[in-house]
Amino acid sequence: MKKIFPCLLALTLALTLLVLSGCGQDSYTTTLSADKVADKLLEVLSGRYHGADADYISESRFGANYRDLTEKCYDHIILLSDDEETNIDQIGVFHVINKSDVSGVADAVTSFVEAEKLRLRDLLTSYNPGELPKLDQAQVKVCGTYVFYSFLSEAETSAAITALEQTLRA
Repeated sequence: MKKIFPCLLALTLALTLLVLSGCGQDSYTTTLSADKVADKLLEVLSGRYHGADADYISESRFGANYRDLTEKCYDHIILLSDDEETNIDQIGVFHVINKSDVSGVADAVTSFVEAEKLRLRDLLTSYNPGELPKLDQAQVKVCGTYVFYSFLSEAETSAAITALEQTLRA
């Protein structure tokens, strides 16, 4: 009995650690198109949006990494505010084909976001300083095989990320 108790205790601890190691890890679907995900995000965002044209994802905007976005994704969508004259509101969703490519796509999207922040800062400082907080709030979020970015207010960023996570939870 003395030899069995330590073995049972060790087995119980090992099983407990195995069960707990799965807690807190998120599991996301991989079956939704970027359009369907964006539709859910639009339900929580104010204002009207339109899709960016096909030329929006180009080497001039995304640098040499733009091929990662076009070749490694099933699909993507970028939505711009219909009121582009007065705000910079923008979201993008990229649905990556292979999980091993998510990091590269996320890096390309992050580089784009950082470049846009640099490009827009001087312009907004001079012409529309009320939009500067959106640059500072810019987000890139990875959920499974989806990469999301936004230039939104703090409240809308929070609402969009919550909707994104709820939509993609498996």
